[in-house]
Amino acid sequence: MIIKHYKYLKILFLSLYLIFGSYNAVKVGISHDEYHEQKNWEYNVEIFKKTFLNQIPNENLNDYKDKYYGVGFQLISQPIQFLIKDLVKNINQSGTISVDDYGAQLISKHFIVFLFFFISGILFYLILKKIIDNEIFLSISSLVYLLYPYLFGHALFNPKDIPFLTCWMLCSYLSLKILEKYLIKTEVSFFHVFIVALSTAYLISIRVSGILIFLQYFLSFLILFNIKDKNLNLINFENFKKFILFLISTILLIYILFPYIWQNPLYFIDTIKHFGKFYHDVCTLTFGTCLEAKSPDPLYIPMWLSAKLPLLIIIGLFLIPFVEKQLFNDKKISLYFGTFLGTAICIPLFLILTKAHLFDEIRHIQFLIPIFFIISLVAFFTFSKKFFYILSVLTAFIFSMELNWMHPYQYTWFNMPSRFFEISKNFETEYWGLSGQNLAANANLHLEIWDDTPDKPKCLLASPLWGVKPFLANSKFKCFGPWSLIDSDYQRPFYAIQNVRNLKKGIPYKCETIASSRYSYFFDNEEIVAGRVLLCK
Repeated sequence: MIIKHYKYLKILFLSLYLIFGSYNAVKVGISHDEYHEQKNWEYNVEIFKKTFLNQIPNENLNDYKDKYYGVGFQLISQPIQFLIKDLVKNINQSGTISVDDYGAQLISKHFIVFLFFFISGILFYLILKKIIDNEIFLSISSLVYLLYPYLFGHALFNPKDIPFLTCWMLCSYLSLKILEKYLIKTEVSFFHVFIVALSTAYLISIRVSGILIFLQYFLSFLILFNIKDKNLNLINFENFKKFILFLISTILLIYILFPYIWQNPLYFIDTIKHFGKFYHDVCTLTFGTCLEAKSPDPLYIPMWLSAKLPLLIIIGLFLIPFVEKQLFNDKKISLYFGTFLGTAICIPLFLILTKAHLFDEIRHIQFLIPIFFIISLVAFFTFSKKFFYILSVLTAFIFSMELNWMHPYQYTWFNMPSRFFEISKNFETEYWGLSGQNLAANANLHLEIWDDTPDKPKCLLASPLWGVKPFLANSKFKCFGPWSLIDSDYQRPFYAIQNVRNLKKGIPYKCETIASSRYSYFFDNEEIVAGRVLLCK
């Protein structure tokens, strides 16, 4: 009976998962980059008005520091934001939590972000099916992926890395599906080639580092030429035309989706150079050492992968050499598995050799996580089906517990071995300011209960203000300032929100903690401070 209705059980689970995730996404706070994401859209709208409507912009567009982003994701997110922002505002009006119109607009984007992650789960399933067509394996593996707290946490709000991850998977699936056809024939439609070009351009429009997908494409072609049937001639005029179509379509679509380069197409080169050496003047706490982005450590990526990848995946990666011959016996499996194995090795190696500036743990290479999952789970299943089922089901169960246990800080998740270290002293945790919502609610509550000067205007310091201020819409706070004023002669008394990297500085002079936001990890007694509400007298 269960087997007979398995299809409907999958549909039911996916429906409930989408509802659950979407609801939680529009209930969490506002992270650092969401304000900048909205400003990027407004900047690109100004470019559109200048280019096509001949309007004079309010400021010099070339002076905008975050001009190096396309509008691919925003073309989808902005209309949906507009449609659902009122609903999101109503959802967030309860108890001490409230949100203003601008905050509701930013939070509305969370729904689209989670929808992208949901689509990545479907692509994950489809790619795995090309390698191992076993329904039980596919279902359990997809469950582990969808419940993985680190990615699920980012899927609740991250407007850059999650859409980028999903589009990378889409490019992978579409390109490999085309190349798979070349294993048996040489006819591929121009339409399919154009769709890959569109996906590639869309990926690059989200973040220009998407050009690394061409490295994956190159690896795929190398594998194809190595394993193809000797009777197939892939180098011919027809395929050359399709290749030219792909290049021209990709370039034109990138141009359309990158308003910044409308002024001068050569600005795209500047964009690549910018992101090649882009860094924030911050350091990332990594195994007890604060590693600066401007001085990249060659072990940065391996160290963070060892802390963030689940134990199940790490074991599977070590099993690859033992099943390599078995996996590469089949041409189709060789194409898919070989491509992802090569990508998992070459891209981190490329980033290390080029000394790419990375910070905020591994979110800049987040798109590689599904790839690590794919090669690891396939290797583990091939090595031992019995041990795979036991450990993967156990992992999925623990993940489901942790999703509830850590909410809303799932994105700060660490694997079990890492928890033998003192997390707060060895790693970056809540670096994106998601705690602003909870801290704002605590600040509101403190004013309601303990305020002994109700008629006096209250001031609050926080950085960034856009992660806190939208949730103080109906409060008595009337003046605001950045955290940098905490040690100045700013008139006391005032309140302050201490979170993100400011936590490392300790409690400021003549300030006291009146509330805090804390969380812990499953099977770990350490309590992590996500942020504090301070009263400075």
